[in-house]
Amino acid sequence: MSAGDGTGAAWKNGNIGYGFLTGSCQREETVATTFFHDHHNLFVAGNDPKDMLCAVQRIGELQGGFLTVKDGQILSELALPVCGILSEASIEATGSALKEVRESLIDLGYEHHNPIMSVGTLGLPVSPALKLTDHGLIDVKRGEIVPLVLSCS
Repeated sequence: MSAGDGTGAAWKNGNIGYGFLTGSCQREETVATTFFHDHHNLFVAGNDPKDMLCAVQRIGELQGGFLTVKDGQILSELALPVCGILSEASIEATGSALKEVRESLIDLGYEHHNPIMSVGTLGLPVSPALKLTDHGLIDVKRGEIVPLVLSCS
């Protein structure tokens, strides 16, 4: 994607990584965030391309944030316009918006004792395990890009 793709987003290096989420992480909604302290990249996970595009466009309008989308509707959002990780709103407004995002994730089937931090670490390649980045799926312990499809031959 580029700044001229109609999303209003500007991509610094043009990298787009792809991966799969399974299990209790993702059910039926789209979640998008820029809440990654080490890279500030946009992370979008979903099963509906239209909802994912809606999320990308809204994150661009917010200049960073955390949000959920379902059936073309923004269900919850927290604007994080300072480097994609900080809010300029009051602590009360920020807390309220963050609570709505958390509740939306839970309502839509995201199962984790701390859904915000869980989503916020799916693309954080400084923590162990497999992580989704703008370079693809990374095995952090080995420091290698992992193919999404393995050959049986």
